[in-house]
Amino acid sequence: MDARLSIRCACLLRGAAVIAVSTLVLIGCDSFAISDYYQRTLGLNPGIETGRVEQGGSVHIDPRGGTAPYEIEVQERFLAYECEESGIGDLEERDGAFVFRAGDSIGTVGVTCTDGRGVTVAQSLDIVPARPTDFSVDAEEPRHPQRVTLAWRHDKPGAEGFRVRYRRSGGDWEQRELEENPDDGPEFDAIVDGLSPGEEYKFELTTYLDEFESPPAQATQETEDQNDENDDG
Repeated sequence: MDARLSIRCACLLRGAAVIAVSTLVLIGCDSFAISDYYQRTLGLNPGIETGRVEQGGSVHIDPRGGTAPYEIEVQERFLAYECEESGIGDLEERDGAFVFRAGDSIGTVGVTCTDGRGVTVAQSLDIVPARPTDFSVDAEEPRHPQRVTLAWRHDKPGAEGFRVRYRRSGGDWEQRELEENPDDGPEFDAIVDGLSPGEEYKFELTTYLDEFESPPAQATQETEDQNDENDDG
């Protein structure tokens, strides 16, 4: 099903409702920027880099240059997962700013900005799975110093699985795809073994569907020292 959202605004009051740091997307003298509420620019070069927003997340679309009125359009390009209830999301004009709130579908949408002279610039935006929440890592008891237990929550639809990346200080990243099924949530736990005892590890946990992957949930944990059990005795 084709999905298209559009909105028109005669003027833009910059910085009125959303705090964001943006980098311009330039084509000739007309441009727009897409940035999220964490003050990160989501797209830099139309057709080269693609912005990213999580399921249920919001982005600020900021026209620059050109001639008012501006018309913003968000249109479905490809969906790996379609949520019939929320679709690709909602587009609104809020206190002079354009705000797109993503639905729970996962895939790529196109964002276009057309000014009053009919000049149009475009940018791709990926709606990716929502990241895991309440992520924690606990070291196992001393008799299992080479493993840790991960725990997290995830309650959004459409994801295929979870990935964990981890490394000890100064080491290389390792990656595993976990066996846990996102449909079995919302609470999950998993064991990661084969670690070095008495080392601090950084962990990153993501949710994915095909090539669409969430930003990571992060945690740090030190594994138990192999000598701790003997010291206690």
